[in-house]
Amino acid sequence: MDRYRGLKNLLNYTEDQMNYLFSLERAMMRKHHINNKRHKRQAMMRPRQECRTLPDDARNNLFNTIVDLKASSNGMSQYDTIAGLHSLQAFPNAHQGANFLGWHRIYLNMFETALQESRSDVVLCYWDSTLDFLMPENTQLNTVTFSAELFGNGRGSVINGPFRNWRLPGGRTLQRFIAGPGSSLTRPGVVDLIATDPRINSHSQIVVGGQGFPDPDTGRPGHSLESEHDNTHVWVGGVMQNVVLSPQDPVFWFHHTYIDYVWELFRQKIGPDAREQYPADASGQHAPDAPMVGFDMVLNRDGYSDEHSKMYAIHPRCSDNCGNSRFLECLDNGPMADPNRRCVSRAVNSDMVPAAAMSAPAAAGFGFSAMSPMGAFGPAGFGPSSVGRMAPLGRAARVSLQATDTVAIRAAMSEPPLELEGPSFQSSFDDPRI
Repeated sequence: MDRYRGLKNLLNYTEDQMNYLFSLERAMMRKHHINNKRHKRQAMMRPRQECRTLPDDARNNLFNTIVDLKASSNGMSQYDTIAGLHSLQAFPNAHQGANFLGWHRIYLNMFETALQESRSDVVLCYWDSTLDFLMPENTQLNTVTFSAELFGNGRGSVINGPFRNWRLPGGRTLQRFIAGPGSSLTRPGVVDLIATDPRINSHSQIVVGGQGFPDPDTGRPGHSLESEHDNTHVWVGGVMQNVVLSPQDPVFWFHHTYIDYVWELFRQKIGPDAREQYPADASGQHAPDAPMVGFDMVLNRDGYSDEHSKMYAIHPRCSDNCGNSRFLECLDNGPMADPNRRCVSRAVNSDMVPAAAMSAPAAAGFGFSAMSPMGAFGPAGFGPSSVGRMAPLGRAARVSLQATDTVAIRAAMSEPPLELEGPSFQSSFDDPRI
């Protein structure tokens, strides 16, 4: 508890906020330690799987629970309290070193514990952004991932989807600017090196501060899983590009769950003797026995323990029919039966805009009196589905992506520039297609 007292002063948290965090950590630790029956307990829960392969009801339940956690109760938002742990004070311990992987694993588990205290059957899902990276040419801008069907629109203020009208501390709206110049999504070639290359067989080869591995596209030495993770933060843009505020975009949790999945693939590859070995030469705040900042009962080395690992379903592949997801497809560029062939995110050419997001003349001009028959994937594509809090959207219309962007960017421009604290993520690769 002493560590929390120090953190309380650094974060300027109330006693209620600190008590909430402490209770969450105790609940999380109980899950991992009672009778040492981790595998039996996990077998009772669904494994974490790619968000686009979840059944609609499971995905809706997860998104709804996140929205509920955001709501203020007795003057405190539980979501904001957890998000605030990813602070400038925690940065030297949680980033740019060996503790990056373990710190964020514990952080994810704490967040999932908070969700399950509200609804016991929800499990975090992961966003495999390599499936969006593989979209042909410059179609990443049109990925269904950033539409009302899933995470909400990707350029400007978030005006649709389950997290529409999401407010940052201080009252600003959540904004994104996906696929900006100089950015890249997570690259499948990097993931495959980490997950399958037998030459990469120790944690010191995948963390910042270790020897790293050569970037497969640029040849630069010293690449790491953390460096690759930075790319997607930059690609999403908005608050996701800022280290301190990034958890304020719910996409943060889906991205980091994927990074944890990739790490788990690596851990399974190197085997039980090596996967719990924290890099012995890590020093300073990343030293094995240094306290994990933000947590009262955890040392850095504890994050590498099997006790904190989770079960994952394999990423969507063509040989598995893309998990029967309507959001994914297999492009005709190779043998469908290849067990390692990844699926690709579908592109959309329209999205939903609520009438409330537009001025009255503009709303009338876009025809908000009735729903357009055009589906998300074009006139012959799929129709809209209810995602997250989409059911009570009210009057809305399906319009072109360009029209959606225009409304959302105008909404973002109507607010003063967001003042960001601390460092921003930097992309290690510039995707030339963007």
